[in-house]
Amino acid sequence: MEIMDKMNEEKGYGRGVIWNFIKKWLRKKLGDKGFEDFLKNLSKEVRETLLEAKPKEWYPEEHLRRVLETSMEQIGKGDEGCIREIGAFIARESLSTFLKFLIKFASIPMVLRRMPVYWRRYTNIGEVRVKIGKGKATGSLWKHDKGRVYCPMIEGWIKESLLCAGAKEVEVREVKCRYRDKADHCEWEIKWH
Repeated sequence: MEIMDKMNEEKGYGRGVIWNFIKKWLRKKLGDKGFEDFLKNLSKEVRETLLEAKPKEWYPEEHLRRVLETSMEQIGKGDEGCIREIGAFIARESLSTFLKFLIKFASIPMVLRRMPVYWRRYTNIGEVRVKIGKGKATGSLWKHDKGRVYCPMIEGWIKESLLCAGAKEVEVREVKCRYRDKADHCEWEIKWH
C-alpha cells in the first residue's frame, strides 16, 4: 500500500497480474501468429508492458486502456463482448484453487461485499461501492476516468465472479455510465438466483 500511496492517483496504475491474464487470454484467443500480429498494433511502450509485466509491479492504466481498446477494435470489431470475455477470464484466472474452494462456501452477498478489496488488488484508482439486497445488488465505480472500455470488463468480471461463487442466472447490466450518460460514476445492476 505504501507504494500505491506514493503513486500519482490521477494517472492511475494497474498491477502486472492483470497484464499477465490479458496476455494469456490474447494468446489463447488469437494463437501465436495472431498474438504477434496483435502486438504490431501497439506502441513500443505498451507492447513491452504487455510482454514483460511482473505480477506484483505497477504499470500505467493508460497502457492497459490501449490494450483493451485495441482488443475491442481488432478482435471484437468494435463490439464490447470481447472485453466482457476478458473480464470473465480475469475473474476465473485470479481465483486461485484455494480461493475457488473457499468461495464455494461464501454467500453471494459476502463475495459482493469484498468487491472493493478485489478492486484494490488490481488498481490504485477509483472507488468501488456495493449495495446489497435480496437476490440483487448495485455495484458502482467512482473516481475512475480511464475510459469506457473498462465498463464491459468490469461487467464480465462481476458476472463470472458470482458464477464461480455458485450463483445461478446471473445478470449484470450497466445502468449508469460516466461516459455514455455523462454521470459522475458508473453503476451496474446485479441480479442472481
